[in-house]
Amino acid sequence: AWYIFNPVLVMLTGYVLYSMKPDLGRGLRAFVIAGLLVALWQLRGYAIEPSLIELPAGQIRRVIGTGSYVPVVGLVILLVFVGKWRSVLKLPTWLAAVMLIVMALAVAGVFSRSALVVVGIGLAALVGCFGRGEWWRVGLPAVLLVLAGFLAQLYVDTESDQALQTFGGKMARTLQELTVGDSIAARDINLNFRAYETGRALDQFAAGSIPSMLFGQGFGAAVDLGITMPLQVTETGFRGVRHIGVFHNGYIYLLTKVGVVGLLLYVAVLVYLYTVGRARAALPLSETESAAGRLFQFGIVSLAATTYFIAGMFNRGDMFPVLLLTGFLLAHWRQRADA
Repeated sequence: AWYIFNPVLVMLTGYVLYSMKPDLGRGLRAFVIAGLLVALWQLRGYAIEPSLIELPAGQIRRVIGTGSYVPVVGLVILLVFVGKWRSVLKLPTWLAAVMLIVMALAVAGVFSRSALVVVGIGLAALVGCFGRGEWWRVGLPAVLLVLAGFLAQLYVDTESDQALQTFGGKMARTLQELTVGDSIAARDINLNFRAYETGRALDQFAAGSIPSMLFGQGFGAAVDLGITMPLQVTETGFRGVRHIGVFHNGYIYLLTKVGVVGLLLYVAVLVYLYTVGRARAALPLSETESAAGRLFQFGIVSLAATTYFIAGMFNRGDMFPVLLLTGFLLAHWRQRADA
């Protein structure tokens, strides 16, 4: 239950923060500064040990970690508000440019596929791809990316040691890791665990009663993996687990816990919030308000996309800054509507 209600609390926190100090530019500047500080912390590993840059992506991530989405959010804010750094964010142009470069390096330096997807969504929002009648601008690149993924699987040996260690090989394996199935060979389950757990969860869902399909199996429901996997972190290492209740795929999480009805409600909320951002971006308001609308669209589309592969808003660690920003912008427009 906490995984479902926690995102609401984070968004509410952002809403309250704006309500206490209703200043759009000042609040967004705080997000950018936080992004810079976290980016510098992420880059410290390269400063301490410059030879890291020569290692494969897999080894670098084991040393410096998987990174945070705080620099991602700060980077996207600067991108969306290009040309308004001084007027809205009250940042000197040269300083904002330096901050943008530092955060871009930090995001690239952790070799995170999901972070790159979120930045790509930010760029799409920047050029207005999520406006009315503009979805073809997103659809065409998405189709090309999927096609590139299929070609990569044909021409890249995704099972080789190089593919498992390098970022290029990791990118080539993306579709393979997300292709649903519970009959994956035992030796490949670790590599394709997202697909394996999703397949097991869907099998359990399909075997349930009609009421459990509609309304879920309850917050305490768990899925039998069929094997014991070392998933639970302890002080001495990893402990074997056979039943799991949290999934990489947030849509599967909802389907298991609250059923089809709960999943449809979640999608309906995302669609509603998205239309709020699209309406704000399309209104003949100031350029600042239009940019804020595009930024809000970025947040909602990011949550919808990341729900598929890193649990989205149910991933309370990664998506915290995106949820906080969403609540902050909601409060901004609510106060403007009441004014």
